[in-house]
This record gives sequence, C-alpha cells and structure tokens, in this order.
Amino acid sequence: MMRSSKKCCVFVLSVLLVTCMSQVPCIDALNCNYTELLACTDTITSHKPPSSVCCSKDAQRVAGQCGVTLPKC
Repeated sequence: MMRSSKKCCVFVLSVLLVTCMSQVPCIDALNCNYTELLACTDTITSHKPPSSVCCSKDAQRVAGQCGVTLPKC
C-alpha cells in the first residue's frame, strides 16, 4: 500500500511540475545582445527605414529577442 501511494505522489508532483513549467513564459532577453543592434540605432530611435547593414545583421531576430520592433527589411 505504501509503495502505490508513493508512486501516486510522484506522479501528481510530476504533473504539477509540468503544468507549472508550461505556464512560465520563456525569457528571450537572456539571449539578447544589444551590441548587435548598434547598426540599427537610427531605425530604432527615429523610425527611419533600416539600413542594409542593419538588415544584413539579422536585425529582426535580434530585435525580437531584445523586445524591440523594427520595420521589415
């Protein structure tokens, strides 16, 4: 009897842990590297179209990770 209740507790705790972890949003800011956006500072601060240098550095991906929106390249 003790063994089955132990298995049940482990199962319930596992389900709760998976449920809680699925509710926690991913933190992309940990992967954000602001130095990669230096070529895009004019676009970010003045809403100018992005330069070719800004677009060639995969700025959309980096901006998304940093929480910054850029116009499409």
